[in-house]
Amino acid sequence: MTTYNANAQTAATVSITERDATDATADTPTNGRQPDVSAQPVYGTVSLSAGFSPDPQITKVQAGGNDPNPISGAGCSGYINAARPDLDVNYTAGSYPLYIYVRASSDTTLLVNLPDGSWVCSDDASGQDPVIQLAQPPSGNYNVWVGTYGAGAMQQAGIYLSEVAPK
Repeated sequence: MTTYNANAQTAATVSITERDATDATADTPTNGRQPDVSAQPVYGTVSLSAGFSPDPQITKVQAGGNDPNPISGAGCSGYINAARPDLDVNYTAGSYPLYIYVRASSDTTLLVNLPDGSWVCSDDASGQDPVIQLAQPPSGNYNVWVGTYGAGAMQQAGIYLSEVAPK
């Protein structure tokens, strides 16, 4: 590990993964109110199978909440409504990657609970928009939360589901 300044020292974490470099795998909840993966999603459930059309599928949501994202890891930040996911996605996998991303007029964050119970976060992967790329997505239920940087700073956003990389 090196720093830009010759005498500077800082704590750092090196992560080694078999996942695509744009994946931001997170740890388990560490503090604060844990996201409730069993709650009914605020904006419903989308069921998709590999090769779905139209692509992308878009769900309009009100991003944000009063609960700090309690998941630790790269890209895990912002405020969400931990009581309920914004969207559930029941996905039947095939040979395509799956992209989950957000488009909004201001900076947002993204938190997803994968079918195996692990967490993935993203912040600013494409400009100020979060993007999660799953190169080999498993079949199952994905719980999706969209966060904002201020507690209670709700804003309009779109959750995009695609098998094609966002432009």
